[in-house]
Amino acid sequence: MVDATGNKAFKPGRTPGDSRFRRWFAGPPGWIVGVAAAVTALFSLWTYSVPGGYVLPLLATTSVWALLLLAVGIKAVMQPVFGVRRGRPRWHDWARWGAVLGIMVAAVGLTQSGACMRAGTAWAEPAVAAYAADASAAEAPDRFGPYRVRRAEDLGDQAGARFLVEGAGFLNDRGFAYSPDGTPPGSADDAYEHLSGPWYTWTRDF
Repeated sequence: MVDATGNKAFKPGRTPGDSRFRRWFAGPPGWIVGVAAAVTALFSLWTYSVPGGYVLPLLATTSVWALLLLAVGIKAVMQPVFGVRRGRPRWHDWARWGAVLGIMVAAVGLTQSGACMRAGTAWAEPAVAAYAADASAAEAPDRFGPYRVRRAEDLGDQAGARFLVEGAGFLNDRGFAYSPDGTPPGSADDAYEHLSGPWYTWTRDF
């Protein structure tokens, strides 16, 4: 079928004998795939807000993304096989494809660029700076901004503080160091990588 604009588009088949299996493969991603992608993207932003990610959420979000990519890939390949023409403008279907793929690309960009960690440390900075100003007399709080604190300590003779995040990392403990004066001091068990401004990611070997 051709619409008023001359465009042709696919829609789930509704002819006698069509199965639900065929109808699912016939069109662009629907609301279920779109909502699943949006929720998984938001969960991924939280998961990657710490160095190395939160272990169990990282495994969960990776599994869900794999399933979503498989579903979208199958629909893209099989739509020409199971689809039938209909009279709705083609842009409507392209918008649905673009929305889902756009969510996926945005999630990858934000998580892999370190934007989630920079946002988290910006939230935590006032509390960490206050703790660092008098760490010897102050007991470490349970949280710095969005992060649950496993261990916190000052940087000795250098201004600042560092803390390990509960649940972060897999084989090593992971956290952050707040060091306005440059690279934080550490032993052979400590590794730092500059994140932004006075912030560094901190990896501590067992």
